[in-house]
Amino acid sequence: MNAYSTKKVESAIKKVIHYYHFFDYAPSFELIYLFFPFHISKKTLQDALENMIDNHKLLSYNKSRRNMNLGHLNDPFDICHLSFGISLYTLPQYSMPVQNIKKQEERGVYTIKLLQKVKPYIILLRKIPFVRMVTITGSASMDNCKKNDDIDLLIITKSKSLWMTRFFCVVLAKIMRLYGKYVCLNMFFDESDLIIPKQKQTIYIGHELLQMKPVINKNNTYERMILDNKWIYSLFPNTRSKSQNSKVKYQISFVARFMLHVKQLIDNIFRTLQLPLIRKNKTALLITPTQLWLFRRDFEKKLRKM
Repeated sequence: MNAYSTKKVESAIKKVIHYYHFFDYAPSFELIYLFFPFHISKKTLQDALENMIDNHKLLSYNKSRRNMNLGHLNDPFDICHLSFGISLYTLPQYSMPVQNIKKQEERGVYTIKLLQKVKPYIILLRKIPFVRMVTITGSASMDNCKKNDDIDLLIITKSKSLWMTRFFCVVLAKIMRLYGKYVCLNMFFDESDLIIPKQKQTIYIGHELLQMKPVINKNNTYERMILDNKWIYSLFPNTRSKSQNSKVKYQISFVARFMLHVKQLIDNIFRTLQLPLIRKNKTALLITPTQLWLFRRDFEKKLRKM
């Protein structure tokens, strides 16, 4: 099978499907290809999948096609792409595959309902001048929200504005009665540092990075973030982009540098106000001068035990 043996390709397919099974999710062909651990052609992968199905090593199910009215979830908020009518793959040892596929469809519908509740909040976030990018991450980015789940957001801020941006985002979410119920604000990055820290450059975070759905994207911040994290290519070679490094050097005037220092001082005040509350209420923390990772549950630890 080209440069790779049949056994190696089949083992890699099982690895990808096993990963998604942890989240009670059956991947499509495109997801298996995207997160394949080594470079492979789509034809070779398709042939391998069909061969595994013929030899009863793999099960394939089709999502039933439905006519769905997405209502006001139109561009740029048509982020829940329910691709009914496509094939999903699972392994024979995973119990009740048909029922699980049905649940996956139901979670897709539930995700749309959650996004409808959160859309007005995202529209207002667009008005905050310090917000550069907002992306949906986690289960919502995969149309896989379960009951009582919320929408995880990653927010990129203008330089030296991380803590003040978080303050306004949290206050707004609380005023709209979304915070902690429908919206989870667990990640904030300063636009000056879009690179995932070395200790976070894992398969799990790689999935999260490539699966996230941007709903606000100013100055091509989303594209810069993907390009700046070239480490994902070593994990998932099929994602490799032909684009060049996105970093651009700017000349900053004396006045601009002075204003950045002033902004940093103001941001430090907001940091002093919020940090004690964060440390009190969160468990899995990674806080740097330019990034906030705030999680109650650490999925990475669970995945390492798989």
